[in-house]
Amino acid sequence: MLLILDVDYTLNRFYPPSIRDLAPPELLNDKKPELWDWIVDHLSTVEYPVHETAVEVLQHLNRYDPLVVVSTGRPEALRTVTERWLQQFFQFEHLFMRPDGDLRLNAEVKRDTLTNAILPLAEGRKVYAFEDDAESLHMYQQSGVRPFPAPDCWEKLRPHLRDDHEPAEVRSFLSDFILF
Repeated sequence: MLLILDVDYTLNRFYPPSIRDLAPPELLNDKKPELWDWIVDHLSTVEYPVHETAVEVLQHLNRYDPLVVVSTGRPEALRTVTERWLQQFFQFEHLFMRPDGDLRLNAEVKRDTLTNAILPLAEGRKVYAFEDDAESLHMYQQSGVRPFPAPDCWEKLRPHLRDDHEPAEVRSFLSDFILF
């Protein structure tokens, strides 16, 4: 089993609904590098709280020895801050980030990461993605990855995870679980 984890709004309790709600209005054009500079400055200084239920669910899933990767739309300039925060709460093997200067949509960046970096690691494993962005969720589904809409998935999964599950039961459970 291979788990793909997003960061903001998925593993943390990022607020308000969008980082763009915090940005100065004159920077709100997605194609402006200044917006991304502001985002890097903001996320370098503000640490959003972890989603405790995500920690609990992922600790349970770690019992089944998954390969865990993080794929985030955060720019590469935030690698040190992001790794430090993630290592406090989560086990993961790889952190894939948006290349600096890449202004494409999250789903486009994550599609390239999935195709070029994550799927080659899968080696026959079933792949599951925990993600809040609707376009990225759709991209994962179109790519044959089982998407879990975060953060709601954590509360919905938690009551169904049991200590007596065998690894094959967990994979089957995740593949068949209805979230909608």
